[in-house]
Amino acid sequence: MKRSTAVEPRRDLSSGIAKPTRLTNEAYEKELERLQSELLYMQEWIRHAAVGHHVVKYWLSVSDEEQERRFQKRIKNPHKRWKLSTIDLQARAHWVDYSEAKDVMFAHTDTDESPWWVVEADDKRTARLNLMSHLLEQIPYERVPMGDVTLPPRQQREYARPPKKAQRMVPTRYVVE
Repeated sequence: MKRSTAVEPRRDLSSGIAKPTRLTNEAYEKELERLQSELLYMQEWIRHAAVGHHVVKYWLSVSDEEQERRFQKRIKNPHKRWKLSTIDLQARAHWVDYSEAKDVMFAHTDTDESPWWVVEADDKRTARLNLMSHLLEQIPYERVPMGDVTLPPRQQREYARPPKKAQRMVPTRYVVE
């Protein structure tokens, strides 16, 4: 099986698990067991070797309906089409295989010492805020007292900005409301 040095989600769809279509079911199970064993070993190594580091594992869970909506939106919108890779299209045909593999991975690697935290991610903004809030709660820290801030007076002298037509302006294509 080909391994890459950097995980690129658009290329390394399963981050080390060979696609089940290339292997018999028996070989696939063997490969999955090997990967789970590696993951458990890596978690133990990190826990013992990386004193002072915190490893927090998150799984962003997107419903089937939302994933379908996102795929359709990417197909129809040329500005979002770049997000839809050939790997995404191929993976869709193995949706259940990969979902089952994730369930098996959770069963073997979700421990009290190194739990998987699942984030409902149908709404991206909500998911990001909840994940960041949760992550910050996982890391022990002491609040740094913040003193009062006083803005110094703004410099006072004549200044006129050059006209916009004299500058190379980026076109305004989007306006966020």
